[in-house]
Amino acid sequence: MISFSQLNINLTDEQIAKLNKYQQILVEYNKNVNLTALTEPKQIWIKHFYDSACGANLIKPNAKLLDCGSGAGFPGVALKILRADLDVTLLDSNHKKIDFLKFLCQELKIDCKFTLSRVEELNLQESYDVATARAVANTATLLEYLAKLVTVNGQIMLYKSSIEPYQNAEKTLNLKHLATYNFQLPENYGERNILVFEKIAKTPSAYPRKNGKPKKFPL
Repeated sequence: MISFSQLNINLTDEQIAKLNKYQQILVEYNKNVNLTALTEPKQIWIKHFYDSACGANLIKPNAKLLDCGSGAGFPGVALKILRADLDVTLLDSNHKKIDFLKFLCQELKIDCKFTLSRVEELNLQESYDVATARAVANTATLLEYLAKLVTVNGQIMLYKSSIEPYQNAEKTLNLKHLATYNFQLPENYGERNILVFEKIAKTPSAYPRKNGKPKKFPL
């Protein structure tokens, strides 16, 4: 087991048990559905669990959180295990991955919501306190898709290995970059950046643009 103490997280026995079970379910389910390229326990603990945990203490209490492109549940399910107070919705456009997430949460006895959709097709204006995304798309593209979904004064939290330009998107979408947190993963597994943005005013009605423009032509 990898210690999370450097993140100021002291795992309880219950949380350790849930994460161990999560790892076992993920590896077994992955034999039939492609969820992760990582199958060794240490890799899963560091590159999935520890990585997800880097953002756990950056989220305000009792936040309503949307995890965009949850895939195998990172960071959304891991955050829910570490922060039971969070109201987590897991979003993915792949029905097999949503089926996995439903099965996983049932087995772990954790309460999450599930949405099968592409983020650009969600019509939920200002419904969440926090939106997270991990290694999903270009920084500016993610900001454009997520800005409308969070409340004014809500936050967008992006897990990124590399940081693409975002300043034009930040200004255009009425966002404010609050901080970039840099974390070193244990045992020389690399580093993780978490960018945090605050929504300071309503998202202009022209955004997000349609027909795949945010992805093809990032702001």
